[in-house]
Amino acid sequence: MQETLLLLAMGGVNGLIHALDADHVVAVTTLATRGRLNRARLLATSLHWALGHGLSLSLICSAVLLFGLTLPPWFAGTMELAVGTILVLVGLTVLYRCFRSGFRYSVHRHGGVPGHFHLHGDNHSGDGLCSRQTREDIGRDHRPVLIGLVHGAAGSAPLLAVLPLMVQQRFGLALTFILVFSSSVALMMCICGGLLGGIVVRLQARFVNIAPGMQVFLGLLSAALGCFWIFS
Repeated sequence: MQETLLLLAMGGVNGLIHALDADHVVAVTTLATRGRLNRARLLATSLHWALGHGLSLSLICSAVLLFGLTLPPWFAGTMELAVGTILVLVGLTVLYRCFRSGFRYSVHRHGGVPGHFHLHGDNHSGDGLCSRQTREDIGRDHRPVLIGLVHGAAGSAPLLAVLPLMVQQRFGLALTFILVFSSSVALMMCICGGLLGGIVVRLQARFVNIAPGMQVFLGLLSAALGCFWIFS
């Protein structure tokens, strides 16, 4: 019994750590920039991503363990390539949406101080709370779930590499381990979403024109990380 509890605790801890992978955090945060970035949007995006991640991870691992299947050698590499490609596409989409919606930059000079620029957008109103339209947009946006499915598939091969040794072919324990792992991933992603949302709300309240710059930064970060993921 103690061994089983220890094993499940390991699954929970590994899930918490796994959620903090750079590609997960960047993907979720960048996806949440559709509209005004706020705590509600980040939490909803994190939860939807975790739903897709847990679903694909559970289905793939359960099928392999239950039917004695093996993942082909190319599977892990292809899924990692898909993750990198998605990061690039998400980043470029955010950048395109930013500049298409009227984001502009202006250069300011003050006396002998070197010139600096500011990004400006058309939508600076709001107090960081989720409006009715924002809630409707979140409900219709299925991209976080789909991207979570790809992330979960990419993480299934490494998890399966250690599962047989841990559970000694006990399917029930293996499935419980996977469920605990996926639940821990969802919990940590929601915690991260809440924390990041709180930081974003405070930044937007303190610096009125920071939202356009944050969105451009996240778009560039996602595209750069995706390129690194692909070529590494």
